[in-house]
Amino acid sequence: MNETVRLMRLDIEGRWSTHELGQVLLSVTDLYNLRLVLEVLQDDWRDLDEMWHEMMHFPPFRRRWKRRSGPMPPPFMFNAYPWMPTLPGDSADLLRMARVVYPGEALEIRRIRYESPGITDIAGIGVIVGHVKDFILRIFEYRSQRQQRDLDSSHREAEITAMRIENARNLVSLAEQCGYDRSELRKLVGFVDTKQEVIIQVVDQAKLMGARLLESDESTTPTEGAG
Repeated sequence: MNETVRLMRLDIEGRWSTHELGQVLLSVTDLYNLRLVLEVLQDDWRDLDEMWHEMMHFPPFRRRWKRRSGPMPPPFMFNAYPWMPTLPGDSADLLRMARVVYPGEALEIRRIRYESPGITDIAGIGVIVGHVKDFILRIFEYRSQRQQRDLDSSHREAEITAMRIENARNLVSLAEQCGYDRSELRKLVGFVDTKQEVIIQVVDQAKLMGARLLESDESTTPTEGAG
């Protein structure tokens, strides 16, 4: 995983309560931590799989499996990866797990300019921040589609629900690749959708206006904060 740090800028408008801003930042943090954990687990699984296949090319293993019928089983058949951790559905537990799998990493606030328009700049591992940014942008896309489509209320809401679920599934799609079953995947999608709802509310209120990754020249431009 590329560990380059990137800044994501959230464009904000209007008046915010401390609770609102705190809930949005907590939701973004949870999405970031969950994706980070899944990325690390996938990398570990890939490394183990490569090690297993390399090991199978050593002569003792080749001779042993030639005497057996059928293809060589994957590593999990021998409990080479004997467990997959239960992914938490709680912010505090998820944060602790992220710290275990990737010590020292934490999403950071680099700048808040509270005015209308204002900004909140958040720093983290670029590939993870990028997924969170895409997740937020997708919310803007389907909220815009809801307003543009000429559908009756029931059809419109059904379409939005389907888009929400798809957005949540995209964020946690690595879980299936890591070996989690459908039941666990459904729980993750439900957890992500609760975070999505927090973001949807401030988008609907025209308080969160956009999300983007900053270019290097933007991130180094000095900006005064307003309190």
